[in-house]
Amino acid sequence: MAVALVPAAIWSGAITPISVGHNSTHMIEARTFNNQSVDLSSFWDSNISSRSGTADRSFLQSDKGLFTYGPVPIRGLLLGQASEASTDNPKNATHPKLDKTGFTFGGRSYGLGAAAGLVKLPTASSTIQAISYVEEGFESAVSCYYNKSTAYRIELKNTANPDFSLYRAGGSHPTGEKYFVDGDTIYAGRSPRDLFSWGAAYSSPEKAICLSMATPATPGKDNKFSFSGFNATQCEIRFTPSNFTVHANYTSNQISVTPLPKTVRPTFSNEVLADTVIAKIREWFHTISYVDGGFGGSQLGRSLRLNVDKLQA
Repeated sequence: MAVALVPAAIWSGAITPISVGHNSTHMIEARTFNNQSVDLSSFWDSNISSRSGTADRSFLQSDKGLFTYGPVPIRGLLLGQASEASTDNPKNATHPKLDKTGFTFGGRSYGLGAAAGLVKLPTASSTIQAISYVEEGFESAVSCYYNKSTAYRIELKNTANPDFSLYRAGGSHPTGEKYFVDGDTIYAGRSPRDLFSWGAAYSSPEKAICLSMATPATPGKDNKFSFSGFNATQCEIRFTPSNFTVHANYTSNQISVTPLPKTVRPTFSNEVLADTVIAKIREWFHTISYVDGGFGGSQLGRSLRLNVDKLQA
């Protein structure tokens, strides 16, 4: 009887299901936000509102967060990142994506990879481990220096109100006529030591944005925020159109962005497109400073100060 049962036992083992794994590669479409089929002059305009039944293309809102081409709705998130943005080991630096997707960038994001986790993929997300695609953007190189002869400053304008004073920020930029800036900026504050401003100017021939920083605070009468240390600081941001590989790992929720060799000419090499985008970025820099508070200490200045303190710690 026992001998008769052996074949049955063997067959039972032979037909028992065994789980095995395998890797497969499929081509899918991953949506990006630099859609060249639309008019960039309107696509990058964060002030566009829905009209004639056409949805606003300058932002995307979902349960995973907000994507926007304007800085004001995500200003708090941007300032939070600015307070800890710099590091002495940038290759190993990580920073979270500014939404609810849970993704983290390893190294620089170059402003790309926004679609990862924020827009739905055409197949079930549970079956996707990672996606890779090419996205166009700009490589930015930043250099900062101290210029004691700077002509950009914040000056007292009006003291008629007993509760606060008005200050005017303005002046020329270090490269003279090559840069252009829109008008002057007016700030209100109780004390000069609470105010901080940067003026943003764009040079189309140079494809560069100049940031000139100023505060009416002085070292002898500065407060704990120490904004006076930023006086006469100027930074230049140069933009180079580039193609990038974006790799988004849906298992580890990490995104890496790698510049590609300059063998393929990016769409943003077109002068009109490049000027449209970089000029809009210049407006964003201006807006972030212009809407800043002057009561209780500049939020922008405090974020920059925290970043400096982190590096000096």
